[in-house]
Amino acid sequence: MKRELSDDLDFLKQLNEAERDRFFNMSEEEQESAVRENMIAKQEERFRRNNAGYSQLCDRLSSESFQG
Repeated sequence: MKRELSDDLDFLKQLNEAERDRFFNMSEEEQESAVRENMIAKQEERFRRNNAGYSQLCDRLSSESFQG
């Protein structure tokens, strides 16, 4: 795994031993993809927290459950 991704491996602390073993048995490409997906999920969560009202409106509009 590339060195620059090491800071974003903090999600491994939340995995149990079996999940951690599964991660380390993945190919390098699969590991990078998992790290990238985790980074994107973190960014989306931060965005949602910072823009909760706007995000809620967008979610309602996209799910067609907007009443107004």
